Amino acid sequence: MARLPRLLSLPVDALVTLLLWLYFCLVFLFVFLPVYLVALLLPWHRAAAVQRINSLFFSGFFGLLRLLAPAVKLEISPEVRRLRSAVLVCNHQSYLDPILLVSIFRRQSTIVKPVFFRVPVFGWILDASGYMGPSAARGDRMLGRVEHMAKLLEDGGVIFVFPEGSRTRDGSVALFKPGAFKLARLLGAPVEQVLITGTGSVFVPGRLLFRTCVPQRIELTRLGSLDSQTVQQASPAALARRSREEFTAALNGSGPGGSGGASGSGGASGSGGPGGSGRSTTGASDPQ
Repeated sequence: MARLPRLLSLPVDALVTLLLWLYFCLVFLFVFLPVYLVALLLPWHRAAAVQRINSLFFSGFFGLLRLLAPAVKLEISPEVRRLRSAVLVCNHQSYLDPILLVSIFRRQSTIVKPVFFRVPVFGWILDASGYMGPSAARGDRMLGRVEHMAKLLEDGGVIFVFPEGSRTRDGSVALFKPGAFKLARLLGAPVEQVLITGTGSVFVPGRLLFRTCVPQRIELTRLGSLDSQTVQQASPAALARRSREEFTAALNGSGPGGSGGASGSGGASGSGGPGGSGRSTTGASDPQ
């Protein structure tokens, strides 16, 4: 698709951004909120039901993005779509990263910043989804979550974590914290490495509007995996260093999934809301 002149791209970006936010607000309020309320009343399988609703809601968001912005291509490897019963370790470029992962996997859990659990309605949904705050991912509170997370993995769900802890503004890979690998060890689960590229150029931090008129590609690629035996034997810190090296090599084009650089990263990470500041607020940061 040819790139629109700058004079035309600004109003197009503004219109697309407005329509996407209307989806978030109006479709949630009038379509999904009643469904969430029904799910919250379920005495059994509540978390599974709410997770599936989350996935449908964000699938609709990305479907609308693809419809409104044909210049933005979304390519998700079939290997990624087939992932089940694992802790997913991902690089973090944009607020779009966590909601894209939720849209892909019907059963999912992640780590969300505590402030969001205090937001009316939204906080109820996060809690009902079985998502965790960072403080629940360590110590005694973690032990109370193990049974729930183990059951999620047993049912084919995934737990995705961003070991960098926040988005990187230049598309590089920041130091990995070991928390995701500690979590996998605790659960006896394998670790799957998922490379995300392109999300950082669609919604640039500090920019109010989605960038929709520039040809670009969002890609999710499976880099490889660490089996449960490796996770148990190696130290979490060593696994974090090894994993980061593999992500860095892939982004530089010298490893699996590499394409000569971060595809469509634009040298900046994105934001899931207006005026993103370069720090993730939607969560999925590493629990240390």
